[in-house]
Amino acid sequence: MEVVPRQRRFILFMLLLFILLNFQDKGILGLAAIPIMEELKLTETQFGTIASSFYLLFSVSAILVGFVANRVGSKWLLAALVLVWSFAQLPVLIPAVGFIGLIVTRVMLGAGEGPVVATANNTAFTWYKPAERAFPSSMLTIGGAIGVIVGAPIMQFVIAAWGWRAAFGVLGAVGLIWMAVWLWKGKDGPYSNAAVKEAATAATAAGETPAAVDAPVPYRRLFAAPTMIAALVGGFAYYWGLALALAWLAAFLEQEGGFSRTAIGFLVGLPSAIAIVVVLALGVLTQRLVKRGTSRRLAYGLAGAGTLAASGVALFLLTRTDSQFMLVIWMGVAWSASAAVLPMAAPALGDITPALQRGAILGIWAGLINVASVISPYVTGRLIDGAATPGAGYASAFDLAGGIQVVAAVIFVALLRVERDQARLRPGSIDPGPATPEVAGMR
Repeated sequence: MEVVPRQRRFILFMLLLFILLNFQDKGILGLAAIPIMEELKLTETQFGTIASSFYLLFSVSAILVGFVANRVGSKWLLAALVLVWSFAQLPVLIPAVGFIGLIVTRVMLGAGEGPVVATANNTAFTWYKPAERAFPSSMLTIGGAIGVIVGAPIMQFVIAAWGWRAAFGVLGAVGLIWMAVWLWKGKDGPYSNAAVKEAATAATAAGETPAAVDAPVPYRRLFAAPTMIAALVGGFAYYWGLALALAWLAAFLEQEGGFSRTAIGFLVGLPSAIAIVVVLALGVLTQRLVKRGTSRRLAYGLAGAGTLAASGVALFLLTRTDSQFMLVIWMGVAWSASAAVLPMAAPALGDITPALQRGAILGIWAGLINVASVISPYVTGRLIDGAATPGAGYASAFDLAGGIQVVAAVIFVALLRVERDQARLRPGSIDPGPATPEVAGMR
């Protein structure tokens, strides 16, 4: 199977932009939280309901599209998703759109964005051998971080200059531009389902056994695998914290931290800047360790668990300081370190799953872990409304998120057993060999 390095780099770049836009669409509501609540006269619970509504169909969509991804190429699938979420943003430009209208558009947006992480990883994996997949998965993870760093100040400027509704319209228009370029140049790689099916046909014609090309495995066996459970728990903990930040971090920094809205536009990008360094460093390190013979259980497990635990501790400390400087430090750690758990979990799932089922498995995984995103913003709003002071409410919400991440870290390192699960579920899988020169050079 021949891979053209330049074409693969372009596809990965487009997928990175895909994730970048996805995170901007998610995060714009949080950046505009105070102006929206002031204009529409919303309580914290009502705003939390709007934030949670984004995830109402998010998980369902991720699961359903995951199965579609087993049969449909990424060119049309990704374009359709972007079309849905772009048109979901544009109605917000209408002044009459209020509380109910925002809920409807956020539900529609969530339906379009639910499958994003899974479909982007699945598409990237069609261009990389299994031993190389930690690198593209890490790159896609930092796409969201770059989106926050670059997009948050720009969106804050748009909000300040033309109002919060204009920011939604800008994101919708940019999504349509990405879709046009993807339809022009986007495609699956040589390790796609179609290529695997062709290989299976060739193997059958050559008299080879089906195991040599990965026989399908019952889904109940895949979901009972310890590696799958570890990936679900780790991803759930990450998205609980992420959804909390996207909906409430900007409001917390303004109400409790005392920062200006201009400063907040830059501060919310700090965790993302740190996350880029953490994710890339761990991606390179784990890939090197695996290539040199370290077990994936050890390499992926310790990296994912360590970063989850660090984020959990930082969340506990975030509301226990009176210093703005230390608040920024703990904020930076709390929402940067845990980002590394996804590029550890996704390749692990890709390794234990037959290629023909990978799209569905990644989609179901993404859908289930994003259940946390439905619950977290609403629970946070209720905790703030029910507390004696907003500060006490934020403290309870951050403590809860920290506890979830620490517990998840223990479960992740204990259950991630990639080699054992791969041997049990894919006994005929073949060692893909060394990394290609392009990936080796990037390390």
